[in-house]
Amino acid sequence: MKSVLIIGSNGNVGKYLFKKLKKNKFCVKGTTSKTSNTKDIIKINYKNTKLLKKIIKKFDCVIYCASESKFESCEKKTVKSKFLNVELITGILNIMNNKQKIIYFSSLGVKYKFKNKPIYIKQKEYIEKKIVEKLKNYFILRPSKIIDTINLYKYKKKYLDQKIYITNLEIVFKSLLK
Repeated sequence: MKSVLIIGSNGNVGKYLFKKLKKNKFCVKGTTSKTSNTKDIIKINYKNTKLLKKIIKKFDCVIYCASESKFESCEKKTVKSKFLNVELITGILNIMNNKQKIIYFSSLGVKYKFKNKPIYIKQKEYIEKKIVEKLKNYFILRPSKIIDTINLYKYKKKYLDQKIYITNLEIVFKSLLK
């Protein structure tokens, strides 16, 4: 059985993947910087590199879901954005070995042509390049807006006058299993 660590398991994607992997008999643990009531979710100070190293070494696969993903937030919260989107994942990549696999959530925006490229997209491009340079065993996802089925109607209603691409959480999960 593969052991899986989800970094950022308190977010929508991380929570969903954690529950689905558990149901599918994976040995899965998660990390969060927030308090969690789930015994398999470890509250961690991500700046504690010794503890992070100790944890990461135990797993076959690391799924990286943590990020500051809103363009505006990345512009306003530059320290938080740089830490979550660049420094933390870079540190994790430096801990990992070639027997371990990383599954990294990037952005569909990496393939867009921007007049003024947002910081978030620059950060995602940078990390994708680092992953390819550092590891042999990786899977980079560039999904569009990820939602659960329950919120599908809400998004349709909210974006009626816009062209928006969405991805369902179940599709993301099935892609990871393959």
